Amino acid sequence: YIGQITASLSHEIRNPLSSIKMNLQILNSNTNITGNDKRRVDISVTEVIRLERILNQLLDFAKPLQLNLKPCNVCHILNSYVELLEMRLKEKDIDVVTVFEDKLLPFMADGDKLGQAFINILINAIESSETCGKIKITYQNISQQNHEYAAIKIDDEGLGFNEKDNEEIFKPFFTTKTKGVGLGLANVKRIIKAHNGYVKAEKRKPRGATFLIMVPTGNIL
Repeated sequence: YIGQITASLSHEIRNPLSSIKMNLQILNSNTNITGNDKRRVDISVTEVIRLERILNQLLDFAKPLQLNLKPCNVCHILNSYVELLEMRLKEKDIDVVTVFEDKLLPFMADGDKLGQAFINILINAIESSETCGKIKITYQNISQQNHEYAAIKIDDEGLGFNEKDNEEIFKPFFTTKTKGVGLGLANVKRIIKAHNGYVKAEKRKPRGATFLIMVPTGNIL
């Protein structure tokens, strides 16, 4: 029921938002608009895009999570999403270091959903990082309690979070940001849990955060 309401509201809001964005982009291409007026249009376009992203997060969280399992390679997924964020990384001159300690053959998972989880954590890392920061992505195969896992660790040098909040940050609508609705990490937890895995967050010292994603690999294909 909540999902139906959210989907309906999102639909009603998305259409006027799309119209506003289109008209703002037309205004933005007008060479007669310069200076502060151009800056105001730029800000308006950015804010409309932000609202669309919030709507997408609400929709993702409201609708039932269904996995489309197929052979996927976690390392390839990680690399593709780092490439997708290339412009955002360049804007803040952030260096991404990837360390794949083990080779993993494809296993059954929903690659698109895992990609959503990875990109949510990477966006958080970028937003919390200062200019010229570093993000490190480490991949390992780990055996734990007779189960095999793909272990993905994402370290950043950002502002981090209070240690008392390391469980709270995965709860819906919990956020320490001035912008956002606090659904990004909640969706991460939901996606990884649907794969029978788990995700943990730890505060790094002297600054930053570490996110560890554990995805069971089952039978390697």
